[in-house]
Amino acid sequence: MSHLKGFLIGSVPGCERTLVALASAECLTDEVATEIYNLVPVEGLGAEDFLWPFKYSGLTEPRNGGEWSMLPSIWKELQQSNALETELRISIHQYLLGIGQDPTKESSAGNTFPSYLFTPAGKAYHYLCIGHAVESQAQYKLAKVHPAPGVRWLAKQLLTSGWNPYRRSSI
Repeated sequence: MSHLKGFLIGSVPGCERTLVALASAECLTDEVATEIYNLVPVEGLGAEDFLWPFKYSGLTEPRNGGEWSMLPSIWKELQQSNALETELRISIHQYLLGIGQDPTKESSAGNTFPSYLFTPAGKAYHYLCIGHAVESQAQYKLAKVHPAPGVRWLAKQLLTSGWNPYRRSSI
């Protein structure tokens, strides 16, 4: 049994949908996780009541500054779930892309907002998830020549992982 399935067995109903929504982001901050949670809440639980236990469940890991992410195996497993409606999944990716396109928010990258959202690779990922392949490809081209090794690494990971936002299977 996967760690995720074990977590879900002990969780309240609706938890999987929320986790799939959170997995729309490559990494999170508490603020962005709360906004996503508010779009796909677990009935009867406030954002803090859900996010804090999940964040410290052993299924996540800290990153730069105020950022945290799901363990890669958990994130990949949630990416394959069909527990969230396509329209809602797309709206979450649009929300995340919108953050990265807002230059007034970039100064809060790494604290209030995940820093990857402001990179060409991050934008490419979210463009692809909302079905804008041309814009996605243009951003990947920028990521390929970006001076920051982390941006090039992220782009390579997304391109070589076989990741496909439209391939879904049940957990």
